[in-house]
Amino acid sequence: MKLYRAYGAKGFEIVAVSIDTNIEPGKQAMREDGMTWKSVWDKGSVVTSKYNIVGFHSNFLINEKGKIIGVDVMGQVLQIN
Repeated sequence: MKLYRAYGAKGFEIVAVSIDTNIEPGKQAMREDGMTWKSVWDKGSVVTSKYNIVGFHSNFLINEKGKIIGVDVMGQVLQIN
């Protein structure tokens, strides 16, 4: 949320991909938490197959040209002071 608020207007985008089969709890959680970015529910098809998403909490940093520049980046790398 902090990153999105800080960089959303500068072109930073988040696309959430869920592999859950029941999408309603995820949609409700996103509404409650104020997550307004794009979301995809995709168990075993286009997005999950292309990026080999098999579990929860995977993340990819993709540049403006569509190239993956980081995988499962967390912690200090993503923190804003």
